[in-house]
Amino acid sequence: TDTEQRERLTRMPAMIEGRLAALDEVADEARKLGHFPAAVPPSRFERGRQLATAVRAETTAMLGRQSERGAVRTARAQRTEQILLVVAGAGAAVGVAGGIVAVMLFTAGISSRVRVLNESVDCLVRGARLPAPPGGRDEIGVLSSQLHQAAALLAVQSDVSAAGGGA
Repeated sequence: TDTEQRERLTRMPAMIEGRLAALDEVADEARKLGHFPAAVPPSRFERGRQLATAVRAETTAMLGRQSERGAVRTARAQRTEQILLVVAGAGAAVGVAGGIVAVMLFTAGISSRVRVLNESVDCLVRGARLPAPPGGRDEIGVLSSQLHQAAALLAVQSDVSAAGGGA
């Protein structure tokens, strides 16, 4: 908190009490004279006016200080907001770039496995030995495994046909 504001606050009750006391004195004098305020000399109001002016001055100074502090806080908040927007934007850009890299790596991995599967199909059609299966338990891995099983069955049938046809 602001020390200057605290000091002002501690002075305010005494000034207000003084202002009220001055008004009470004027009211007491008016009661004694029997009419208010015409018979009370204007000089009796002067102390009260001075205290009211002092209270207004302190209040105005306090409000001014609070406005200054509010402006400083607002400026800090705006700077913090700008920094957060930059950080959020950078984070989003990094996230998008990371996503793109992940998609590219994933696609490259699948593409290489599909290439091996295509080579296996070509080898099966030509009757050549199949390359090692790409592995995995996904659709590509299952299809590759089934292709190798089909190649093994064809090889067995080919051996049976060769053995039966030559006898």
